[in-house]
Amino acid sequence: MFRILVIADSPHSQSGYANQARSFAHRMGCFDKDFEVHFLGQQTVGLPHEIIMDGVRQRYLLWPNHGGDFAEGSFDRRMEQIKPDIIWTLSDSHWHCYINDRNRGKAVWHYWVAVDGFPIVKQQKYCLRNVDHITTFAQFAQRLLMAEGFKNEYIPHGFEPQFYYPLDMMEKETVKRKYGLSGKKVVLSVYRNQPRKVPWLAMAMLDKFMKDKNDVVALHITDPFENPGTNRYSSGWNLMELRERYKLMSKLLFPEDIGVIYNFMEGFSEPEMREIYGMADVFLTPSIGEGFNIPVLLSQACAVPVVASNMTSHPDLLNNGTHGLLIDIDYIQQMEAAVDRYYASVDAGAQALQFYYDNPFIRLEHGIKAREFALKNYNWENTQHMWRKRLLDSLGGKL
Repeated sequence: MFRILVIADSPHSQSGYANQARSFAHRMGCFDKDFEVHFLGQQTVGLPHEIIMDGVRQRYLLWPNHGGDFAEGSFDRRMEQIKPDIIWTLSDSHWHCYINDRNRGKAVWHYWVAVDGFPIVKQQKYCLRNVDHITTFAQFAQRLLMAEGFKNEYIPHGFEPQFYYPLDMMEKETVKRKYGLSGKKVVLSVYRNQPRKVPWLAMAMLDKFMKDKNDVVALHITDPFENPGTNRYSSGWNLMELRERYKLMSKLLFPEDIGVIYNFMEGFSEPEMREIYGMADVFLTPSIGEGFNIPVLLSQACAVPVVASNMTSHPDLLNNGTHGLLIDIDYIQQMEAAVDRYYASVDAGAQALQFYYDNPFIRLEHGIKAREFALKNYNWENTQHMWRKRLLDSLGGKL
């Protein structure tokens, strides 16, 4: 049996990395007898323990992080205790750059790496210099890294089909009634309150689209207080002021407006998120940079069509618009680390929402196609087999 040390966002946190690392650790540790999985989470505290999520015991050991950014302070100690055959990391590449200079013994290092914009910057190239096996989860990232001389394999992110599947029409209306949205068409957005999510851009699109409509409501599942001035978590946006500025007070709702207590560090359970995604009529994300965008995938898994900015991972996820609508880019800015950020056209975004409003049968058809596409291309049952082969091949194929 081979030991895997997973280093990523802790499995109980609410990030996209945590979502995927949780599935990897559970599937490799629970369904594969050839691997013993240990998880060093970047936000964990307390004693090593097994955890239960949604009533299912997770078959891996969760280790505490004893300080240092991105588990740096615990790495040497855990390597000595666990003696892994494989180090498996999932994150932005600079998060685990320190591993390049640590003693890894005989462990093989696999990096499921994110690229959320063009170009590949020097820091990222430096951090990938000693990785044994680079794997990308987005096709555009694979292309960019190949062009820079970094050999890599593509294994896509995925969704858990036992958790995410469509609501039927009766269920959809029941859930809407539960949250006080009965009779409304729901435009959903799910995001961290981070600068690159640009919620103001979504609000500007909604403002244009919703001006003359009383049967549409926008729902943003995020933590409105994850912003400067509240001493909480990140440097995001003042969502309450933005909502007021765009005159969306009665048309744009946050979790507390539908009777839900929500904060980023707690989040929702998988069944709750399936209800939230499933009750939506359209999902909107004008993000200016994404390594993947898990909420897009989960919306598609629930047969909800997506309106998304035409950049980085979105064209691949929407299959260039065959089951969703891509918003034209209005302008590009170079921002953090000189990486391009892509700002979608407000008018084009509003027009895309209007198209789905005017064409309900196309909207339903796109939702069905999106579900089929997600099942075929982004299903964790397939991703698990791809990772098993990738890991065993890196160990010489020996069992």
